[in-house]
Amino acid sequence: MWTRLTNWLHVWDLCFQQMPTVLLEYIVMQRQLRWLGHIIRMPSNRLPRRVLYGELIHGSRSQGGQKKRFSDHMKAILKKCHIPTDQLESLAADRSTWRDTCRAGLDVFMTESNQAAEDRRTRRHATVTTTPSGPCCHICNRVCGAHPTLVFEVISGVTRNN
Repeated sequence: MWTRLTNWLHVWDLCFQQMPTVLLEYIVMQRQLRWLGHIIRMPSNRLPRRVLYGELIHGSRSQGGQKKRFSDHMKAILKKCHIPTDQLESLAADRSTWRDTCRAGLDVFMTESNQAAEDRRTRRHATVTTTPSGPCCHICNRVCGAHPTLVFEVISGVTRNN
């Protein structure tokens, strides 16, 4: 029970001053990697593990764009986090090793994501110094490319009578 009343905005500010900004994708990937480790440590007769490692017995997948399976999605996440898929079983067998591997992989993902965002921001805010091209006005020698009729007037040398 709270001993004194506090404004919820004050609580919100306290929480976010102490906690760094984390991408939502980071949190989702963290939970999915945690669940993957849990599934791998399950006995082989459990349904989630059978579904993870299961293949189609009859038939085949149709051509074209397929719906992504959980295992395909997890392979993409493991690739983003630079976690080797060939050592997945041995890493996930020990909980503390798996936890450390996931933290290190997610830190790599966060670093790369922040770097990519900074690169995009730098490209977006870079000053582009290109010289404008187009026909030049015969009177003031400035490039005139604003309106098609003005361009026509500059090219033909015709002036409007106002």
